[in-house]
Amino acid sequence: MASEIIVKGKTDDALDVLSKVGTPKERSKVNHAGMRVFRKNLEDNIRNPDVGRKDSDIMRREKMIDTLTTTTEGAGRVIIGFSKKGEKAYLARFMNDGWDSKNQYGGPYRHNPGEHFWEKTENDDKTKEAVSKVMRKIAKEILDERVGR
Repeated sequence: MASEIIVKGKTDDALDVLSKVGTPKERSKVNHAGMRVFRKNLEDNIRNPDVGRKDSDIMRREKMIDTLTTTTEGAGRVIIGFSKKGEKAYLARFMNDGWDSKNQYGGPYRHNPGEHFWEKTENDDKTKEAVSKVMRKIAKEILDERVGR
């Protein structure tokens, strides 16, 4: 019997193997580790946007970061998002996606471009690599624990 599992290919393949044999608690542990890395990078992207930054935005950005929540669902699934409890989730959506300014007199309306901090974090190769690395590390620790190392 082999003492280690060597997976050549994507991290998703390794995590898929773990999801089939791992308990929900183990999957949750792996997903939480990856979520913490993603969350840190998301917070950095919210605090430091590419577009110009106004002083009035600083407080709004910190409130958005305060409303970030993590929810664990059955089977070890971890969800990160903005909560309604903080009453600023709608601001996060507007700042991420952009919006059209409107007034009582009618057009022409100005478009305020979004910062797309969520997509930037999600598509960033460094973030993907860091999340995969930490998830692989935790999955390996879990598998090593099972084997008895």
